[in-house]
Amino acid sequence: MADRGWSSGPALGRKRKQSDDEMDNVDESDPLQLSASSASAGSRNFPASSLPLPVAGIGRPLLTLQQTKRPRKHPVQGDDEQSDYQIHQRIIAAEQQLAVVPPSLADTLANLEKPDLLNILSQLLRSNPQLTPQISALLPLPTIQSTTSLLATLEKRLSDAFPYSKFGQDRSDYSFNRVRPVLTELKQSILHYLLHFTNPASYPEHIRHEFPATSMSYIHIATTLVHRLPRWDNPERNAEFRTSIYDRLGRALRETVAEISRLVADGKVFGAGTVSEWGKTIASHSEQVGGAHGFGEALYEFKANLGWLINLFPSDREVADYNYANGNGVSASMLYTNQQPRGPGGDSGVGSALGGMSGFACEF
Repeated sequence: MADRGWSSGPALGRKRKQSDDEMDNVDESDPLQLSASSASAGSRNFPASSLPLPVAGIGRPLLTLQQTKRPRKHPVQGDDEQSDYQIHQRIIAAEQQLAVVPPSLADTLANLEKPDLLNILSQLLRSNPQLTPQISALLPLPTIQSTTSLLATLEKRLSDAFPYSKFGQDRSDYSFNRVRPVLTELKQSILHYLLHFTNPASYPEHIRHEFPATSMSYIHIATTLVHRLPRWDNPERNAEFRTSIYDRLGRALRETVAEISRLVADGKVFGAGTVSEWGKTIASHSEQVGGAHGFGEALYEFKANLGWLINLFPSDREVADYNYANGNGVSASMLYTNQQPRGPGGDSGVGSALGGMSGFACEF
């Protein structure tokens, strides 16, 4: 096998001398020759594992693998304690980042059930009555949608409260006493929201324009519900609930018509379609109650003050009977009963002009 420069003894000495002579003839000012000569000499004197590796860049010194290794850092006394301290600090920092933040009071209240919220609020007001005006001012304004949903819930509770009878609907005093608590709650709710929706002062300035339509809508919804209330065998029970609610609704309807008439006189414009729908609603309810409880007067006043918007006017007979009723203290309830005095034309109350106004629904 050819000699690769790994000989020993005299031959190795001669080769080393030859290498030294070659190095003497190299121009040390030329880095390329110096590097080449060093590589040539080194290749004959060192094993292949320690041969120099080229490094990028001309003129840079060639380094061996052994020369490129960094010296290993030996641990000194105290390194273990310092390392444990740093790990401990990192653990504490991580725990602080993952610390559980308790929910705010608002989030806690939002997750409570409605009865729990009402109980908390009631206890707060009992212990701090001075907070009542402040909490009242924070309450949101009721809407037609929310109020309709509430009244529908109460009406269903009223229906469910009736005792079962195999003979059909029971309208006796026994049934009345069974459902009276729910019926009372329903009546109070109707009248409470009636006061809100039909009072112009309940509407802030930015929603003042919603008053006419919202007021008429609520009166229609509430009156339709009262039409569905049970008729009791005892007339006193009917007067206690149906009649009293009808009277308040009829008075509120007349006040709403008067307010709309005032707005029109001040230049407020309402579409003919809207006015026509209002007229149909008033006429329908007036017919349902026979013109009593103020609904007949409301229909006449609507036609007299707003009818010109849809080309609908009260007749001379209607005007005469209306003036007679108001001038003689005759209520609309009397005008629609057989006990009323005769009008100027000698007609009975049933055939009077006010009584016949409920039939004008088809003319709208």
